[in-house]
This record gives sequence, structure tokens and C-alpha cells, in this order.
Amino acid sequence: MMLRFSAKPGFWERHIQRKAENPRLFSPSSLPLQADVEAAWKRDQQELSGFRTDFKLLLEDMVALQGAVDTDVILQFKERIDRMYIHSKGDANLASEAQALLKLHTVVMTAVIRASAGDPLAREEIEQEQAAHAMHLNLLEHPLTAHLLRADSPIAGDELVPTLLSESPAALRVVLGLFDAGQLAALCEQARRLLDTLGPSGADVSRAEERLALMQGIVHVVGATQTLQ
Repeated sequence: MMLRFSAKPGFWERHIQRKAENPRLFSPSSLPLQADVEAAWKRDQQELSGFRTDFKLLLEDMVALQGAVDTDVILQFKERIDRMYIHSKGDANLASEAQALLKLHTVVMTAVIRASAGDPLAREEIEQEQAAHAMHLNLLEHPLTAHLLRADSPIAGDELVPTLLSESPAALRVVLGLFDAGQLAALCEQARRLLDTLGPSGADVSRAEERLALMQGIVHVVGATQTLQ
């Protein structure tokens, strides 16, 4: 039966969709029904409503700031903004909020830089933070990154490899930046074992084989880079 999905699936519905699109890679016991899609949609809607409430409170709290603000308070706002930004990048329904949060991050960092004037050590730490933030933004260009970074990720541990093998090459290249060389090598081994079990069944796993080859290539590059360092 063809499952019906919404035009902009959130965290939970997107993972159900992933399973439905790649049934050979996921456990047969996890293959979804329409009832699973609807349950995931409802859960996404609840999270969407909660996020927008939190976003409104964030804006109100920032508007309420008056006069000179302690650096610790500014950094607390930064943590809230960054945490919410990660979530917003995992749900296409939050595209406008994601852009607003990015602007708020810039406002907060400007205040932090201003507060660090005359402190070379603090300025160096800020520059390192900005470089790390730029790398983080690149990783978050694909929703899967946000899905994996959640403490309660919709992607179970035994579904990570099937999920990676289901992604587009562009997304895979970015998302694999979350892992170090050792983790990538382990993921490749798991992927190889999975595909070896599927081959004898006659299933067409050519697309997944291409993804594995890409993963293996990235392992070599990361490993060589870390060796040079």
C-alpha cells in the first residue's frame, strides 16, 4: 500500500518516510503503516507547537533586556538560540524561525565581542567559537544532522547505517562530518555486513553500494588528514 506523507515532514514523519522509501535496508519488523505515518505527524505537530511557543518566549525575553547586560546572561541566550537553531534545521516547517535564530545569534555574538574588548584571551576564544560555529552551520545544511544530534533522535542506533545508506551523496558528504575516522570505519564495516546479507536475496542494493563506496572514500581522507595532524 502506498503511504501518504505531508509535504513538509518533521523529525518523526521524515524517518518513517525514510523507512518506507528504502524497505530493503531497514528491518522488516520496522516497516511502517499509514497509522505510523499519522502518529509521527501528530508528534511532529506537537513539537512544532511547543517550539513556536519557546521561540516566542525567547523573543520576549530578549526584548525585555534593558541597559548593560552581564556576559553570563548573554551566553545563556546564545545557548538557547543555538539549541533552538539545531532543532529548527530538522523541520522544514521552521525555515523562517531558523533564519531569525541565525540573525539573533549574530546579535548575541556582537554583544559578546563588544564585552571582550581589551581582553586578548577572550577574543581568541571567541574567534575559535566563531570558526566552530561556521563548521556547525555547514553540517546543519541537511536536516539529517539535526535528526542525529537530538538526544531523543528518531533514528535508533541500529537504524543509523540503513539511514546513511539511504541518503543522497550530497547529504552524506556533509553528515559524515559528525564522525571521526574510527567511527566512520566502524560504520563502513557495519554497512558492508548489512549489504552482504542482502545480496544473496537478489535485492538491488547498487544504490546503497555507491553510498558505501563514498563512505569508504571519506574514511581514507579523514584518516590521512588526522595522521598528518
